[in-house]
Amino acid sequence: MQRLTPDAQRLAAWSSHLLRDQVAVVTGAGRGIGRAIALAFGLAGASVACIARTEAEAQSIVDEINANRPTSGGSAIAMVYDLTNIPGIPALLSSVEAQLGPITILINNAGIAMVHALGQHNPNLFAWEKVITTNLTSPLAMMSCILPSMLARLRGTIVSIGSRNAAHDIPYTWAYSVAKTGLLKMHQIVEAEVGGRGVYNYYLQPGNVDTGILEREGAVDEVSLKGDGGLSKMVDMVNEARKISAEVVAEACVVLVTDEASRLLSGKYVDLEQDIEGILEDLRRGKGSECARRDLYRLKVESLR
Repeated sequence: MQRLTPDAQRLAAWSSHLLRDQVAVVTGAGRGIGRAIALAFGLAGASVACIARTEAEAQSIVDEINANRPTSGGSAIAMVYDLTNIPGIPALLSSVEAQLGPITILINNAGIAMVHALGQHNPNLFAWEKVITTNLTSPLAMMSCILPSMLARLRGTIVSIGSRNAAHDIPYTWAYSVAKTGLLKMHQIVEAEVGGRGVYNYYLQPGNVDTGILEREGAVDEVSLKGDGGLSKMVDMVNEARKISAEVVAEACVVLVTDEASRLLSGKYVDLEQDIEGILEDLRRGKGSECARRDLYRLKVESLR
């Protein structure tokens, strides 16, 4: 299977041509996938609001984007914010628009994980709530704030960084899997409600990317790790799996925003582990494409007969 590959020269060649009049909000922009996406958008000429939990990480990516401004035309601002503070999200986004203008791109990237063996001991429901809030409730809050203005202007793109956990039963990832599955369903419902009105939304499954998500404090339940050999093996498998670079995901996001052929994937499960370039070639055939005719890349629960 082919994959999009990061091409620094191509990213640089975008300069201010592709996204020069766009305002992008990227959550979790301080590191990993979010940082790569923010930088790619900046190189493509967008104005980028980089949301991160720590000032140092947010300012670092902003400085890098702004350093390229003379050639790219892109710019960035840092927004230090904890996305579990749901009531404050409308004010956060209002501040972005006051500084940069109407938001045309939303990238829901921020996410945390927790692995825990349910058969070992009572679950930490506080940790459960934090995972659900970060991975599901905050993207919903962001979308609900931004979507009305996008629809009013008949223009906008929303991308959420998803997970294969929405399509596969991965043990020990109960909170993370529930959140990512709910996020996929949310995108499908958004498409059902507003599809065809100028706003496109994508659930992007990136595959294995080295984000260090399981290395963060509290991500792996220590009691479960010591008492369940299966969980230990799962963590080792994740850590040892072959990974792609975050830049591959970033380039895919730029393609989804800019390539009109990708619009037939709106509201669907976009699997970056598949032949994305081949998919786009098929989609350029429009409604006669195999993807459109067979309604591919949409996860469905078939009724039993």
